[in-house]
Amino acid sequence: MWKYLKVNGNGDGDDVVEDYNGRFLVVASGETAEPYVPEVKGLRSFPGKILHSIGYKSGKEFREKKVLVVGS
Repeated sequence: MWKYLKVNGNGDGDDVVEDYNGRFLVVASGETAEPYVPEVKGLRSFPGKILHSIGYKSGKEFREKKVLVVGS
């Protein structure tokens, strides 16, 4: 049996913790895959930073930014 915790919050101490249990745990991180960035119209002219998830280590460099999208 696997147990994992999901934490929702912004670090202000009011985090909501949800406890889950399951017989299976799937980690589909693609750790052995080559990074793939699809062709998206306007992506090359976007003035902000674009980073594939393989290069994301922490949110520290984005601390004072207004929007950070992580995921698929």
